[in-house]
Amino acid sequence: MDAILLKALERLIKSGTLQVTTAEGNTAVFGNGNGPPIAVSFASKASQRDILADPELRLGELYVNGQLKINQGTVADLLHLLLSQGGSQQPSITSRALYGARLALRRDWTLGPARRYQPLDLEIHLPGRIYSGALGVLPAVEKSGLIVTDVEILRLHYAETLRLWRERFVARWAEAVDLYDERFARLWEFYLAVSEMAFRHQGMMVFQMQIAKSITSVPTTRDYIGAEETRLRSDDHRFATASQADRIRPK
Repeated sequence: MDAILLKALERLIKSGTLQVTTAEGNTAVFGNGNGPPIAVSFASKASQRDILADPELRLGELYVNGQLKINQGTVADLLHLLLSQGGSQQPSITSRALYGARLALRRDWTLGPARRYQPLDLEIHLPGRIYSGALGVLPAVEKSGLIVTDVEILRLHYAETLRLWRERFVARWAEAVDLYDERFARLWEFYLAVSEMAFRHQGMMVFQMQIAKSITSVPTTRDYIGAEETRLRSDDHRFATASQADRIRPK
């Protein structure tokens, strides 16, 4: 089993630095030595069989259940390394695997643990519903008689948002574990990490749409957006200054 797993990783990992320790204690390093080293280990032979048999589903499950341990680096680092393998023309094996893992994890939340961790259910499912249903908005807008006046594609913006969410969550890891348990903390971390990497490596994106009643409702160029943002910032500054003056003015 060790030989099969290590051979598969040797074919797969061509860049970066990944150290893998098997359940039997054998260690091997893969990649070209570039980038920060990432070290993982398998807790059992069964976990190695699972990852070989169905990486699309099992990678996330193994991490969440503590069967795949990250000994150096983070799960986000591991996902970044895996998804960065392969050429840019076709999705790599790991890219397809992690896409499946993300969908499987979303399904797992829908059918099971979401009921237990209800306070975070809306936050976890909402992004997926937005991403998958966004294109369906256009026909609805057309039927309503409204006009799409602008669409802005946000590519890596949301990856940075997810990174910040993940880092803030990890910073309060102990609180999450006290509130729920260790498995929940790993699951939430993995979901944020795999979603972030979907934006970075898998073409995931969100967009914001401007809708108006009339085709002449807004200017023909976007110049007004910057001007309006500048005006709003100026108004906020004046308001803050006036509020501060009121607080220190003698009674």
